[in-house]
Amino acid sequence: MPQLLPDPDLVEQYTQGECHIFAAASVIRHGGSFLVAYDSGKIHWETDDDIIHEVLHVFAVHEGPDGEVIRDIRGDRLAPSRKQIEEELAEAFQVPARDIYMTYEAAEELLTLVGDPAGRLAGALSVEPGFAVMDDDDRPLTEATGRDLSDALDLDEARAFPGSRPAPVLEEDLTPEI
Repeated sequence: MPQLLPDPDLVEQYTQGECHIFAAASVIRHGGSFLVAYDSGKIHWETDDDIIHEVLHVFAVHEGPDGEVIRDIRGDRLAPSRKQIEEELAEAFQVPARDIYMTYEAAEELLTLVGDPAGRLAGALSVEPGFAVMDDDDRPLTEATGRDLSDALDLDEARAFPGSRPAPVLEEDLTPEI
């Protein structure tokens, strides 16, 4: 049976600027934390004491019946290695895998990266944001409007039980065999 691919418009939306909103919707629905991938080759914000690199992507992290599930709009990955995630991100974002580093973050830490002046995302995640060295408009991740969050919460991809969605299909997997 062929794998149903996510809607290309949703993939673009939730991989090109709103990945943290999809991840937050999935965490709100199922609990969990976040895996944040950075591009160490690009600095987003810097002071004498601190450097914040560009955020490449944010995943939701859930505990499924068979172990850790790493989820984004493209699918669920069951207990993937860091190398697998790095290779996937390198292909998707055209960044050398050696420049990608990832950190697991609780909601409070993720919110230090999100412009959330109205506190919508913090309220939806039921947390107080951690201390952020940047002003809201300097943060690498955009504010989530009420509509953005509502739309993401309504997606079947966010509602699905962690581990029930297939892993994403990479372009190399779509190449026909000769």
